[in-house]
Amino acid sequence: MRNTRARVVLPAVIAGLACLPGAATAGGPVAHQSIQCGSVSTKSGGESRYINAISVRCSKARKVAKGARGQKKYKSSKLTCKRKGKTISGVSYNCTRRGLKGGVGFIYVKP
Repeated sequence: MRNTRARVVLPAVIAGLACLPGAATAGGPVAHQSIQCGSVSTKSGGESRYINAISVRCSKARKVAKGARGQKKYKSSKLTCKRKGKTISGVSYNCTRRGLKGGVGFIYVKP
């Protein structure tokens, strides 16, 4: 015997969640999706991996990541990139600009 109750209850729960205050409706909060932009070789011979962009085109995100050399802070394409910490595979960077609701993040691996 199949459980038909689960088929009826689940759509009702999903519909109920959509009606909650603050759900993504006109005037409500908007989620920005991260786009994965791959990896590039940097000008210093290293590699920028796991490039992610939010509200930035992948071509610009790759250009920004290409300028990494392991330094604490640098600017590229009007974005300021700051070294955030070390990971197992390299150094993580976060690149933002004042007024931009998004930015670029990536891992830099030394040559």
